[in-house]
Amino acid sequence: EAHAAMAVARVALNAKAVARFAARGALPRGSSPKPVSAPLSDPSADEIVQEQAAAAADAAIRRALLRLLPSDEREEDEGTGSEKKYDAAVGIASMQYLQRRVGVPRDMPLEAARWLRAALGEEMEELSSK
Repeated sequence: EAHAAMAVARVALNAKAVARFAARGALPRGSSPKPVSAPLSDPSADEIVQEQAAAAADAAIRRALLRLLPSDEREEDEGTGSEKKYDAAVGIASMQYLQRRVGVPRDMPLEAARWLRAALGEEMEELSSK
């Protein structure tokens, strides 16, 4: 499906930034020394926690994106990073955050966004059942 490939391409194009953005959903709230109006974009949030959450978000999103690729194009080896172990709760929170914030048409066309949201939902469901 062309729309699924478009979703994979759009996320892969900015994978690091997408992972950092999605990781906001897993960051602890209210940990800032001073109150902020947008806690999910708190500039004083702990960098180490952000990096750990981003790594988990990246692994979870990669696994979701694999669902969109035809089986003959999947590379489930160590090189893709899709099989890295990560905290399931962080992965789920990150994918939920991303799923709710995929912008159409800013980020990708409507059909591609639908495919991405569905893949994220399937991955979250699988992680929740473990």
